[in-house]
Amino acid sequence: MTSSDVLLFLTGLLTLFCPPVAMPMYAAVTGHFPDATQRQIALRLFVWIAAAMVAAVWGGQFLLRMLGLTLGALTLTGGLVLCLWSIPMMRGTQADKDERRGGTGRLEHAQWRGYIAVPLIFPLSIGSAVISLVITTASRFHTVGDLCIVSAACVLHAGVIALTYLCSGSWCKRLSEMGRTIIERLSGIVLTAIAFQMLAQGIRELLPGLAS
Repeated sequence: MTSSDVLLFLTGLLTLFCPPVAMPMYAAVTGHFPDATQRQIALRLFVWIAAAMVAAVWGGQFLLRMLGLTLGALTLTGGLVLCLWSIPMMRGTQADKDERRGGTGRLEHAQWRGYIAVPLIFPLSIGSAVISLVITTASRFHTVGDLCIVSAACVLHAGVIALTYLCSGSWCKRLSEMGRTIIERLSGIVLTAIAFQMLAQGIRELLPGLAS
C-alpha cells in the first residue's frame, strides 16, 4: 500500500464525513448538554468509531458472510432507525424537547448514551458508504502490514471526527435559543432526507428489480 493509496483512502473518508455539514447537526443534537458532557461524548465517539472502523478492516467481510447480511440490509435498517429518530427532531415536538432537555445527573447520562449509536455514530459519523469503503479497501490490501496501515488511517479519521465535534460545542455557544431551534429543525430535515435516501438505497440493493 503506497502513500498515494493511503491519501486517497483518507480523502474518501473525509469527503463522506464532511465536517462543515456534520458540525451543525452534531450541535443540534448535543448542544443542550454542558461542556464537560459534550467533551465526554466526543471522547466516547472517538473510541467507538475507531473500534468500529478497525473491526470492519479486520473482520467486516467475514462478519457479513457469517451473519448472512449485506450492506444493503444494513443500510435499510439504519435508514428506518434514523427516520424514527429524526422526524420528532424535524417537527420540534414538545415531548421530545422535554425528554432531551429535562433533568441532570443520572438522567442526563442516560440521555446522551441514547444518542451514541443513532444518530451520532450511524449515520452522522460513519454510514454504510464509509463501512463499504473500509471493507473494500481492506479486501484490496489484505496483507497484515497493509491492514495495519488501513487501521491506523481509520483511527486518524476517528480523531478528526472527534476534533470536529469538540469544535462544535464552542460553535453552538454563539447561537441564541432561536438559532439553536432553527438549526435543530433544519438538521432534522437533513437527517430525515438522509434516512429516506438510505431506505431507498437499501431497497434498491435488496430488490434490484424495482430499480429497473
